[in-house]
Amino acid sequence: MKLIGWGGRKPATLLTPPGQAGNLVIRSQGEGTIALAWGKPTDGGKVAAYKIKCRPRVIEGTMGAVWANADTAMETKITLTGQIQGKELEYCVVVAVNKAGEGVASNTVTAVL
Repeated sequence: MKLIGWGGRKPATLLTPPGQAGNLVIRSQGEGTIALAWGKPTDGGKVAAYKIKCRPRVIEGTMGAVWANADTAMETKITLTGQIQGKELEYCVVVAVNKAGEGVASNTVTAVL
């Protein structure tokens, strides 16, 4: 088979979750709208999508609020609309959604919309 250019099957490669998205920043914000951007992970498995999460800002020394899914992005930027206004919110990006699972959450950014 090798003589005609056919090789054996390639060994299976282990699928790993993506690494951590880096440098999450706020590009712009307005009434109920926030535009975010971040860097691709430098390690880990291939990224299929990015989950953007949001929660009310956690005050030091208090019980943390639960992260809620805000949206999903296919690129390293997103504009979220219809966000809660008048409250301090934290956003993070969880690199994820490949078959192996979710990566580590990015840094957080805080905004009042």
